Amino acid sequence: MLKRLVINKQEKMKIAVYHIGYSSEGESSIFILYGEDKDIYYSMAIDCYEESQCNITDSILEEWGIAEKKLDMLIWTHPHDDHSAGLVQLVKKYCSAEKTKICTANIFGEAERVSDVCRENIFFLGSLLQRKKAMNRINLHPMHCYPDIMDEIAFLGYGKFDRMVLKCIAPMPNIGGIQGINKTFDGNKICLGCVVKLEGIAGEINLMFAGDVDNMTFEELAYDSDSEISAAYNYIKIPHHGSEKGRKLMELLQKSGDTSEYASTSVNLRNHLPNRKVMSEYGKVVETLICTSDIVDHHYGKGVVYLDFDLEKKTIKTQLYGTAAIINKDKLKNDAA
Repeated sequence: MLKRLVINKQEKMKIAVYHIGYSSEGESSIFILYGEDKDIYYSMAIDCYEESQCNITDSILEEWGIAEKKLDMLIWTHPHDDHSAGLVQLVKKYCSAEKTKICTANIFGEAERVSDVCRENIFFLGSLLQRKKAMNRINLHPMHCYPDIMDEIAFLGYGKFDRMVLKCIAPMPNIGGIQGINKTFDGNKICLGCVVKLEGIAGEINLMFAGDVDNMTFEELAYDSDSEISAAYNYIKIPHHGSEKGRKLMELLQKSGDTSEYASTSVNLRNHLPNRKVMSEYGKVVETLICTSDIVDHHYGKGVVYLDFDLEKKTIKTQLYGTAAIINKDKLKNDAA
């Protein structure tokens, strides 16, 4: 359903993007469209993680006052623990049946093939669908395929941008079918991501939150002439912690010949990620690469990448917290050699 937001044309609109990572694994993202005095017009959280009772996603949402206002959108990209721990508490605290739309991978038939953490998430979300009163049932959408629309917002009175669309990047139906035929389960194969696009006379803003979307999905998008996937982005959350399994996105970007502005990744030390060679290739199509840990000088810990997009001035301010660091492309290239 198309939502309509009345925004004064004098309003100074901004977008806040957070990418959160932890010392050895785990990540999440936050998107907030806001105006002066931090008046929030739209808020979205993507995935969740907590480490030693530290949940940075929760802390940031609390700081913005989302506990009272509630999220517009929550996305659980796929059932792997490093994107899932703490999700139940996030739903309880920041989601409401009246306001929040929850989008997940198509995971409700997979409870017996996932970890205990993810199984708890599945059973909890399922229980919210079974509440007796319809008004108390959660607004839950297992996404199946690109280009499903997750949300669409029309801006009335603003002028500079007419609308914002959240479009699903998710496996084509045949990819999900492969797992059933082979009787195997790979959470990355059903992972969904999200593209946020703002359009208007001021141009376009394109943001991609790619979760752990893997190569098969990006290959399908490349061959689908109707996919309309953008060639360049103002920001990309790099898929699968900068591994070979998500490098097809980077190849799509290379084919366009355009350059994206910012991209960030987190670490997964158990799998030796991010891959230095893959990240070096991203450096050819992205102006500024950032990681939630300093992978060049090997400083690992909790890190937050914060990007603040000023839609009036068309500028981006960057703030890095904890171990987050801009990746030195020259040093990265030497490491990858």
